[in-house]
Amino acid sequence: MAALSLGRKFSTNLSCSLHRLASLHHRPSVVDFSVVHNFNTNKNSTTNLLLNSVHHVIPVRNYAEQRKSFFNFLNQDRRQELELTALGILNGIYMKAPQTELRTHVGIEDSFGMWFTMVTMHIWLVGTRLAREGNEGKKIFELMLSMMWDDVEQRIKKFEDEMKRGLKVKTRLRNYYRAVNLEYHLLDEGITGSDADLASSLWSILKMKGQDDVQAWNIEILVHYIRYWTTELDSLTLEEMVENPEELIFHFPTIISNQCSSSRSTN
Repeated sequence: MAALSLGRKFSTNLSCSLHRLASLHHRPSVVDFSVVHNFNTNKNSTTNLLLNSVHHVIPVRNYAEQRKSFFNFLNQDRRQELELTALGILNGIYMKAPQTELRTHVGIEDSFGMWFTMVTMHIWLVGTRLAREGNEGKKIFELMLSMMWDDVEQRIKKFEDEMKRGLKVKTRLRNYYRAVNLEYHLLDEGITGSDADLASSLWSILKMKGQDDVQAWNIEILVHYIRYWTTELDSLTLEEMVENPEELIFHFPTIISNQCSSSRSTN
């Protein structure tokens, strides 16, 4: 827990490793991306109906588990475009996602663990949109994950260096990887259901993270935040995301801020 408190120090400092295109394809040795979100998909008619009824959302695992080595067929210029898109979107999440507002309104602690949870939640939001874009969408999402895991590995190593103790980097990476898989599974299940289903998934995630002070109205705020950005991302085309990834800036919507004030006054 002492190591996690250092997350406050790094919460707005993007690791320089993300800025090196040479490391785009680097993946931690303990992570096998061929099994990202390798969950059994329910293919019954009820699930299919849900998938088509909630903002055209396609759960991340539905396409990430079917990744193919099609990338050799992309020309070099297009591959570079997709790499820069992934880098631009991830950099925007790291540097501009409303972490402070989310901590304040959702009632979560200021720690590396919760910062990382909010980062992976935003990556998942982008992933649900990219799921509609076939192989190129899959490529961008996988690149974002690869860059993220590279950065997490560097952060854990930095913790180890600063604390002068062995933190067992590979073990911690495995734990984070398992946690993200579980969180994405819960989010996928929640987004295809009602607001109550999504709230239940978010409640489970935050409780697993030890966020015992979170109240029901905090979860409601997070549900509205996710629904808002699902709709906003749904309005973007792939080419808009590729041409101007830096313009995809997550912010805390004013309408939700006003709701936060209202919720506080009644609780």
